[in-house]
Amino acid sequence: MRRKIQVALSLATLFVFSCFGWYGWRAATQEPFLVAWQYLQRGSTTEAISQLRILQRLRPDSSETRLLRAAIDVRMGMPELALRHLSYLPGDQHREKSLLVAGECYYRLHRYLEAEVAFRQLTSLNPESDLGLRWLVAVYYDLGAYDQATDIATRLISLRSQDFSPHRMLGMMSRDFERNKQAISHFRQALKLNPPKDVRFEIVEELAAALVDEHEYSETISLIEGSLVRSPIMSHSLAQAYWALGDQELAVKHLNDAEEGGTRNNAVALTRSRFALESGDLEKAEPILREIVASDPANIDAYYIFGQALVKLGKHEEARVANEKRSQLLALKESLTELNIKAIQNPRDAQIRYELADTCDKLGKQDLAQMWRRAANACLSSEAVQNHVSPGPNHD
Repeated sequence: MRRKIQVALSLATLFVFSCFGWYGWRAATQEPFLVAWQYLQRGSTTEAISQLRILQRLRPDSSETRLLRAAIDVRMGMPELALRHLSYLPGDQHREKSLLVAGECYYRLHRYLEAEVAFRQLTSLNPESDLGLRWLVAVYYDLGAYDQATDIATRLISLRSQDFSPHRMLGMMSRDFERNKQAISHFRQALKLNPPKDVRFEIVEELAAALVDEHEYSETISLIEGSLVRSPIMSHSLAQAYWALGDQELAVKHLNDAEEGGTRNNAVALTRSRFALESGDLEKAEPILREIVASDPANIDAYYIFGQALVKLGKHEEARVANEKRSQLLALKESLTELNIKAIQNPRDAQIRYELADTCDKLGKQDLAQMWRRAANACLSSEAVQNHVSPGPNHD
């Protein structure tokens, strides 16, 4: 309906001023929210909390305030409280950010399938979401869904061709699943992409250990000798490489460096016992091996070397017991390998994961056992999750 010009002008003036006020106020609340979000992405939680206080004074019940509180809560180790804040957010308000926070909450609570739903929704909204894809890799890795984790990491590589981190993730996953050749390839590629110095140092350690396991001794030496820094882990790898290549003097020197530079551990002690055994110093090897099997009764390699030492010492009954123990552990390890393959092929099977947890316990791998039990518990909730919408009204 057409109105008089004066009414139109007055309404237009009112509209202009009201818009100016609303947009100015809105911008004022958005600014601390966005600044705080950037702080969180950089890991600066204290600065983000300062921005949250500003936002709470300006608009205490806004979606931005609730979302920011949730993001800070999960970073401070309170994912359940964070989910309660998210439950009041409208479904379409800051959707990507709320999915990211919700997914992290579910992940921290070991509710991996709900985390998967959140991150899948996020990457559907934004197929190039770097964080969403990285979280998905973590979710699938913790579920033991190696193939799915690999697929997502490979997708990250195609999106971030100059980023070293997806290659490192793939290297670490391959190493965990005893696929050393794949691990070596990915670690090499990660190093080519110029990671930061501190990360490069860690990748060199990881690559060197994988090269030793694959008997690539000359490359191990070349890699570490070309590194600007040295660690006990690198010294241990050098010791193993030089010993295998016949330079016992250098091997012992680097093994001494490994022991002096870090806390004594069974891996280094086992290498020390092997050097002693192969040098004919049985009296030195025996007590080291007894100490290792006492502290780590599921150490397959230790029982193998211990059995050899006992035979040479003429302690045949003890050698028989040690070899029987090693055979039992080898059978468990073979079972573990078979179960790992089944877990990859059945990424939602809780029973397989419980069997993996029990087998890991028998092999003395308590951390892995705990991981598999968390994965199994998450798989049990699959029927309840299905296509559950993560952050939205009435979801906590």
